[in-house]
Amino acid sequence: MSNPKRKIVIIGGGISGLTAAWKLSQDTKYHVTVLESSNRFGGCIQTEIIGKYLVENGPNGFLVNQPQVWNLIHEVGLEKDLVPGSRLAGKNRFLWKNSKFQKLPGSVLGFLFNPILSVSGRIRVLCEPLVPSKRDENDESIRAFALRRLGREASDTLLDPFVSGIHAGDPETLSSLAGFPRLTVLEKRFGSIFLGLLRGGLGKAKLTKGCQNPNLSRIWSLKHGLGQLINRLESGPFTKKTNCLVHRVQPQTNGTWSVELNSESLYADALVLACPPKATSGILKTMDPEAAGLFSRIPANTLAVVVFAFGKNQVRHPMDGFGYLIPSHENRDILGVQWCSSIYPGRAPKDKVLLRVLVGGMRRPDLVQLPIAHLERLVFENVARDLNISGQPEWVHTKIWNPAIPQYEVGHLDLVKKIRDVESRWGTLFCIGNGIGGISLNDCVRQAEECVQRIDAMPFNYQ
Repeated sequence: MSNPKRKIVIIGGGISGLTAAWKLSQDTKYHVTVLESSNRFGGCIQTEIIGKYLVENGPNGFLVNQPQVWNLIHEVGLEKDLVPGSRLAGKNRFLWKNSKFQKLPGSVLGFLFNPILSVSGRIRVLCEPLVPSKRDENDESIRAFALRRLGREASDTLLDPFVSGIHAGDPETLSSLAGFPRLTVLEKRFGSIFLGLLRGGLGKAKLTKGCQNPNLSRIWSLKHGLGQLINRLESGPFTKKTNCLVHRVQPQTNGTWSVELNSESLYADALVLACPPKATSGILKTMDPEAAGLFSRIPANTLAVVVFAFGKNQVRHPMDGFGYLIPSHENRDILGVQWCSSIYPGRAPKDKVLLRVLVGGMRRPDLVQLPIAHLERLVFENVARDLNISGQPEWVHTKIWNPAIPQYEVGHLDLVKKIRDVESRWGTLFCIGNGIGGISLNDCVRQAEECVQRIDAMPFNYQ
């Protein structure tokens, strides 16, 4: 007589939860149910078609400096729809500094002659291999790390906007160990970021066997946007419930779980929490106040994504690259602009351009509170001035994310360790998502894969 299927309930239908559900449901010994509180799956991945334009309200692509998303796309059969970012998008990235565009250097040699930093600032950066490495294991802020290794000018001009572009956060409070782990590992292993890079310290992504080896510096997407991956994962052989509010979860004496919904209760042999930290804290509040308190200590910012469509003849800037970021000392209302129609083919008609502007974050949370019309007008004035745009946009579309990106503050890894201790205490509880194990799509997929491996290794008691 065969054993009954193992029941797995996953709370949260973003990329982490859906990836775990897809992979578990490929094994017939599992019965998987995914519960999503909103009316759609995908979390922050949200692709929209507006007329003849393809708009990403969330992530605009993924890198293959890690293999997880690339491999997943091949696993689910979407490899023929992979689309690389353009050559210019990979080659040309800009900063807005001193009221003008300045191209970021693409190599060490290019850095030597690039005026984006003063001569003294460049010399300070080139002295980085001579800076003693940090001796203790204590965490420090990203800004403190950058000041030690690269100096003040490089920290304020280069690292600051880079942090805004990835985390929309404050380098004074974000953790270097959690926010930029690959750089801190280079210092620890090689004593220097530059020496580590020259010695191949970052390694190469282990892509699926038989796949082409893409240009690692390029950003990638899918022909129909990242929402295409969500649609494929959502088609997996598991039970899906949207508009589903979880009131509480309750551990049972035999190690299983009761999950109480609006009008029913589900029972699970293992429970996966794949939702934002605040939501996870609310779910655990009654059952485990200590765990709930840990998740409540992970803040998140609020972010607006404002998208504009223009005719090409309206924009006098060539938009010959990826886009531009803005250091905080420039005191601007926007964090950065992505030239979407220059990054991927087919995102806009040939005689049109598509722009995405990021606003808010930890730098300017007040702007996201403005009435939408006021916010859009303010953002338009900024980009129109930067890119020398005439006339009005064909249309404007705004998405407010609240919460948006979890902020890994100094000490975040200690917090995660305590969360893992809680998991161990319960045994059949698993926590994944961008609130704890990395904010990138690759990080989220990796966490889902590790969760599946841990569930596979669990002994299940059938009663």
